[in-house]
Amino acid sequence: MKMKYITKTREIIETTDKIVGRGGEGQVLPISGKSHLVAKIFNTPTNDRYLKLTVQIANPPPLVKGSNAIAWPIDLLFTHGDNHKFVGYIMPKIEFAHPLYALYSLTIRQEKHFCFNYMYLLRTARNLSSVVSMVHASNYQIGDLNESNVLARSDAAVTLIDADSWQVIDVRNGLVHRCHVGKGDYTPPELQGKNFSALDRHEWHDNFSLAVILYQLLAEGSHPFAGLYRGPGDPPTIEQRIIRGDFPHFNQSGLWASRPVSIPFSSLHTCLQQLFIKAFINGHINPSSRPTAMSWRYALQQAEADLHSCNNNSNHLFWGPTCIWCARKEQLGGIDPFPSPSPTVVQFNRQITHVQPGNSMYPPPVQFIEDLVRWINDLPRKVTQQVGLRTTHLTQAIRRHFNRLTTIAQFKLHQIRAILGYIKQFRAARKQLTIQQKIGNFMFEFLKNVDPSWQATLVQIVAIMVFGGFPFLILLVWVLVSYLK
Repeated sequence: MKMKYITKTREIIETTDKIVGRGGEGQVLPISGKSHLVAKIFNTPTNDRYLKLTVQIANPPPLVKGSNAIAWPIDLLFTHGDNHKFVGYIMPKIEFAHPLYALYSLTIRQEKHFCFNYMYLLRTARNLSSVVSMVHASNYQIGDLNESNVLARSDAAVTLIDADSWQVIDVRNGLVHRCHVGKGDYTPPELQGKNFSALDRHEWHDNFSLAVILYQLLAEGSHPFAGLYRGPGDPPTIEQRIIRGDFPHFNQSGLWASRPVSIPFSSLHTCLQQLFIKAFINGHINPSSRPTAMSWRYALQQAEADLHSCNNNSNHLFWGPTCIWCARKEQLGGIDPFPSPSPTVVQFNRQITHVQPGNSMYPPPVQFIEDLVRWINDLPRKVTQQVGLRTTHLTQAIRRHFNRLTTIAQFKLHQIRAILGYIKQFRAARKQLTIQQKIGNFMFEFLKNVDPSWQATLVQIVAIMVFGGFPFLILLVWVLVSYLK
């Protein structure tokens, strides 16, 4: 059913009846005449969502402009009619992208005919780390970071979706719009079983989720806490293993071992192994010690530079002395995770995968990724600017509040001073009136004994003397002249 809505900028749009996506919170619909945009309509719009989206639209991260790294809200939507009720928002349409699990899953990858090598999974992980790092630098926390709200393309570009569920801080009003959802397999141990609506998220919480996703990208979808249980009773669930910190690839209890069909942990680059141990072992004790997204980005860059190709299959890229993918092909009964692109000859170097003209199976990484790298190299200044901006907003809010209080205090003080001035003037007037009354009584008694012809003149002289001023001098001269004549 087609529906009309009105945006906050007073533009009327119409959605079609073709549903692009549907979830527990709402549905995504195309917009007629705007093929590059879609509308997300909530099932139950709330005031908190309205306030959160208002802050997000006013404060987009730097990487939103010029890329599809985030499906960021563009404008708010309201019902078209007399009562404009908030119903959703407009965001960019993300095309030619797939959920992350479609890339790292061997089965789905072969069904979808995604013909790319391990370097592209590594570059996808690197790009995801870059995007998450910039999100954190913009003072946002993703909260519900999992494999289904990250989209990826065959050129290794990534897009974060469901940005309306993020934790957003309204610096101006001092409000925290929390993230109310989360997947147990990607939730850090300190948040397992907690009410997400009642707690604030921090960067190290996202860092745990990011580490899980990166491990799945590099280990063909295997969860880092999936292992072979050798203890008594039923195997614990993934959430229970996360709570206990049972990382099977680095476990000293003897209750866990790596699954035979999983990618050997030792086959990963050394710097990546160290970061995974730091994320799941050290981070279990001290959550804030988990590697940041920026740490992952630099480690993945180093790991990508150290990749080398196999002599038997140029599409097999690995670390170490022996090809892990040749061994895995034999382990999987002849199923090659990264089959050779023959008859097209693919030449690999450390920068990019080159292909012969006409073959589009291996497109190079998109240009904006390299732009992200340059942005990251300048990150300290960017972070300083962001911190300064947030500090400025807070300072301005405090200053406005202080100025308002100061204005009120100054007004009250002005009123008090005015009242004191009136009292002083009243006392002076009363004192002057008393003096004038005394002078009047004295003159009344004095004029009784004065010649009647001089009484009027003396009254004028005394009155001018009492009230003062230049006319007194003129009158005095006139009296003297008259007397001398």
